[in-house]
Amino acid sequence: MPRTERPAMTPKGGKSSQKILESAFKCIALRGCNNVTLREIADEAGVALSQLHYYYKNKDGLFNEVLKGMRERYSDGLAAKLSKSATRAAKIRDIIDYNRELLRNQTDLYRNFLEFFNIAMRSDEFGCDVNQFIEDIAAAISVHLSADLADAATSRRSENDALARMILASSFGIAMQYLLNRESANILAGFDILAASLDPARRHPEPA
Repeated sequence: MPRTERPAMTPKGGKSSQKILESAFKCIALRGCNNVTLREIADEAGVALSQLHYYYKNKDGLFNEVLKGMRERYSDGLAAKLSKSATRAAKIRDIIDYNRELLRNQTDLYRNFLEFFNIAMRSDEFGCDVNQFIEDIAAAISVHLSADLADAATSRRSENDALARMILASSFGIAMQYLLNRESANILAGFDILAASLDPARRHPEPA
């Protein structure tokens, strides 16, 4: 059975706030953003409801901190994954592989990403937070892709920005299908098709 590790959170202070963030992540994955209550999260964390309000004020404040922790987990893992990627082509493959690995081994992380996207559609304030999350993740991917500037034709920032967003959009689309139907062997193969379609050697073949 795949591991579903909780993402590392950055608490506002103390072990209690750390426990609250971890418990919120768990409760959201189990019950969804709309169904979970702050009291349930406080009970799971073993703290008083007033203590949760002290640290995070309300649901949006708590969810925003959980989202920040998820972003940090994603970005740190991505950097580690790409630390040995020598070329832009290798980075593209490794970014796609990283998203596949997260989906298989940390399924709750993707589940909560999609939960937050759903909430963002109906909340202007939280929508800004989620949009900033997407901007930050896309920018992180683009920076990694732009680090190798040996080939200026394939390292243009605008292309890398668009490529980063395409990888994210495709990965989240595959994740939604996978979470709805994990028995289908064809869904995860979408990552292989994505990697093949973005292979720079195919899009920019060497001259004969």
